[in-house]
Order: sequence, then C-alpha cells, then structure tokens
Amino acid sequence: MFRLAVITDEISQELETVIEFAHTWGLQGVELRSVWEKGPFAWETADVIRMDARLRSEGLAVCGIGAPFYKCDFADAAERAVHLEGLRRCCEFAHRLGAPLIRGFSFWKGPYSVQEIAQAFEPVDEILKKEDMQLVLEPDPSVNTPNGATVAALLREINSERIGALWDPGNILFDTAGEVPYPDGYEAVRPWLKHVHLKDSVRENGQPRAVPFGTGQVDMEGQLRRLMQEGYNGWISLEPHYRLDRVLDEATLRLPAGSSFSEGGLAAGSDTMHRLTEKMKLWGMTPAT
Repeated sequence: MFRLAVITDEISQELETVIEFAHTWGLQGVELRSVWEKGPFAWETADVIRMDARLRSEGLAVCGIGAPFYKCDFADAAERAVHLEGLRRCCEFAHRLGAPLIRGFSFWKGPYSVQEIAQAFEPVDEILKKEDMQLVLEPDPSVNTPNGATVAALLREINSERIGALWDPGNILFDTAGEVPYPDGYEAVRPWLKHVHLKDSVRENGQPRAVPFGTGQVDMEGQLRRLMQEGYNGWISLEPHYRLDRVLDEATLRLPAGSSFSEGGLAAGSDTMHRLTEKMKLWGMTPAT
C-alpha cells in the first residue's frame, strides 16, 4: 500500500509548520523542495543537518528531494555543469536524510531529439551509480518531456536502472498534446514508475489550471485504485499547486520556491487533505500507516 507525504513548500517555507501539518493529517513523510527560502541547490550542510534532526525527532521520513535538476538550457554547458554539481550535492544530502530518490527533468523545451537529450544523461548515470542514488524524471509542460509518452520514450533511450519515472497525472493537462492522464499516460510510464505526485487539474478553453482534489478532469479514483491493485508501495506526495484566494502565475509554477509560492499553501493543503480523506473513505481506500 502506498504511503502519503507532502511537498514542503506547498504548505510553508517553515519546516515546523509542515511538521504540524503532517501530524494533523497523519502523513508519514515529506518531500523536501524549498525550505527556509532555499531550494535544494542552495542548501548548506548545516541546513540539511538541521532538517534531518527535526524530521527524525518527529518520526517523519524524507521520501525524496524535489530538486530542479536539468530545468536549465540544454545548450548552456556552464549551466549544465552547475546542475551536475547540484545533483552531486543532493546525492550527499539524500544519504544524510535517508531519502531514496531525487527529482529531475529534461531541460527547458527546445528543438532537441530524444537521442540528444539522452546523451546528456550519461554523466548523470555515472554520478548516480557512484552515489548509489535514484533519479526520477517528472513530466512537465515547460520541459522536453511534457507527458507520459515522452517521459517513457526518453527513459527507454537512456536505459538506466538508476533513472526512473515520477508520475504526476495532474501535470498532463498542462500539456497541449491531449494525452489522457489515466489510463494512457500512466500506462506509458508504468514500467519505470518509482514515485508519484498528486494534484488535480482541468483544461478549459485551452487554459490549464490546478484545482481542488476531486474537482478536476483527472480520473483520480481510477488512478489510485490502479496503484492499489498493482501493489504500489511507494510514496505519493501531495502537490496541490492551487491557492484558495489567488492564482499562481506560470513563472511561479515553472520553478516553485520561496514565500511567493508558499503563501496560502497551508489553507490549500488542508483543503486538499480534507477532500482526499473524504474521497478515499468513499472509495474504500486507506494508505499505509
């Protein structure tokens, strides 16, 4: 049975607020993205030691590090080098935190072939093997793999046991290709599935947006039932990506971080958990404890 976590900055920049939220809703872990106004590439060792001590003392696991790895310009060699160094540091931090995986992407969208992008993951695979770590690629409308089919195509080309898929069905409606998140997108990434994000979304009049859980166009019941039927025992991280009193702009959603993103997150997160809890009761589902 899957376990539930929450992405930290979807709730607050303050770790104590996130911890309280997790306990209130019976969550078992957190996925670390930006904390204390710093994203993973900006963390210092002292920050990670402090996070680790607090989370362990509260009995909360770290299910992953939500790094912005390879959300950069494919053609910029210097920027790539910065991201590779960021990945090395995140591997070090993940070991200290007991996190099994790190999130990644496939460069800002551009006119690049699957083969070209896959070649850029050769040094990544070397780092992951050396550090004994897992990278998971997330579909995102701003990068070269905006849906399940394109993530699957890239992973097939990369062909590495160290690089798998992070499935976020809510992201797929932000893409223009028209892929059906579940079952179509899920079927594409299923052979590589390592981690799941949970958000609901709609696409109306060509405009996508995140919406409260259970009110969107993603077949959430079908998706969660399928994960349960197949014995998925990994983590599902809550990532509401909406606010009750404002709309998050595209630039903020491309690189979520800091208080400008987290403002209003606690209320939206509580709304999400209330809706999710009610739906799971209705559907006869219970996450692992």
